[in-house]
Amino acid sequence: MENIPNIHITARVASAKEQTLADVRNQILSEIEEQYLRLLLIRHQGSVTNAAETASVSTSYLRRLIKKRGIDPSQYREKKNSPGKTKMGSYSSVY
Repeated sequence: MENIPNIHITARVASAKEQTLADVRNQILSEIEEQYLRLLLIRHQGSVTNAAETASVSTSYLRRLIKKRGIDPSQYREKKNSPGKTKMGSYSSVY
């Protein structure tokens, strides 16, 4: 039993009763893809062009993925509330 890898899956997948391997795989990959897209947009403050460059894909392809996942890049852009302050707070300068 020591050689069995520790597998982490989401509660939704774990609680699913009769899903095929393909269904589980697609669900997990979709979740990972969405998280990755959101992290890219956070890192690049909503810039799809810069995010596409980091991901090594075309901007149009990344836009299609973002749209497919229902993500709005404008939610990740800085919005100035007052001089020197941004909506994203201290985290905006991390990346």
